[in-house]
Amino acid sequence: MASVLSYESLVHAVAGAVGSVTAMTVFFPLDTARLRLQVDEKRKSKTTHMVLLEIIKEEGLLAPYRGWFPVISSLCCSNFVYFYTFNSLKAVWVKGQRSTTGKDLVVGFVAGVVNVLLTTPLWVVNTRLKLQGAKFRNEDIVPTNYKGIIDAFHQIIRDEGILALWNGTFPSLLLVFNPAIQFMFYEGLKRQLLKKRMKLSSLDVFIIGAVAKAIATTVTYPMQTVQSILRFGRHRLNPENRTLGSLRNVLYLLHQRVRRFGIMGLYKGLEAKLLQTVLTAALMFLVYEKLTAATFTMMGLKKAGAERGPHCHQERRARSRDVLWAKEASQSRRQRAVILETATEVAEKQQQQRQQNQEHRMELWITQPLDPKSHVPLLWQSCFDSELPPGHFSGELFTEPLG
Repeated sequence: MASVLSYESLVHAVAGAVGSVTAMTVFFPLDTARLRLQVDEKRKSKTTHMVLLEIIKEEGLLAPYRGWFPVISSLCCSNFVYFYTFNSLKAVWVKGQRSTTGKDLVVGFVAGVVNVLLTTPLWVVNTRLKLQGAKFRNEDIVPTNYKGIIDAFHQIIRDEGILALWNGTFPSLLLVFNPAIQFMFYEGLKRQLLKKRMKLSSLDVFIIGAVAKAIATTVTYPMQTVQSILRFGRHRLNPENRTLGSLRNVLYLLHQRVRRFGIMGLYKGLEAKLLQTVLTAALMFLVYEKLTAATFTMMGLKKAGAERGPHCHQERRARSRDVLWAKEASQSRRQRAVILETATEVAEKQQQQRQQNQEHRMELWITQPLDPKSHVPLLWQSCFDSELPPGHFSGELFTEPLG
């Protein structure tokens, strides 16, 4: 329970919310273009920049930022819930062990389910507010007239029932694999890089965040298209079934999309989505990592939490321990090398000394004067007279046997 309500989980949640709000604000026009391409099926422009130019020309310069506040509010709440749940569950499950790709995927999936169930009403409202006042080519779309977030909640509950706030929940639950896949790849790539270095640069974080989001978005994009249509909820389609978000409606919309536009119709707006979501996710992770590290440093908890988010501080301690062991092993190898080198030098000097002694003895033996009677060197004769073993003599000229 302490791990769930920990200060570290709160810091990660706030940092994730701030990072997502910052990134979405910067790239919000791209999200506007993506949503128009998904919902307005009869729009002829296919590229992101052409859609943005049409929106500005027809609806005004600030039109790409229409619905910014409700989107940012929903995004802030959504990412706060997701990051808090992700880090809390991971802290409870990992408990000092090294995390794995499978654990990251499971924790991300559970955090996504919690996030969807709690924040779907906010996304339904912000989708409708964002598209309110837009000029559509599709006549099947019914216009809306909301005065704000509270009024939108009131009108939806009054006219469509409270369950309409959870329109698109089923595809949203399927789409929890999007952040789960994203965090799985992000954590995996991060662990691989941290095996080679102790700290990631800003560019490293930006790139791995972008790659992880690009993979997750491409895999789940068809369901994101259905999700946007169901959240908007203003199409005059499938009138016999008002329980929007059911499996039947999801399959119906997928079938209609493929029948009208072919299989590529499921990926209409993918260019804008990839451009927006990849850049947004990369910038969000960058702000998130820097903010968590700065917060933990200021609060004196850098060692405990700066490397966690969303991977836990136990992993950092394990990496530090591995690095310390590697340093100790390297130092021990250097010491052994020094000892071996010293022993080698001593042995070489001893060998040189023995060789010099032998040469000196040979020189003395050879240069000794001969005995006039036996014509034998005097030192040799001294050895014979003293009956010393061969190779020794009675004087003190030599200290070790010849040989």
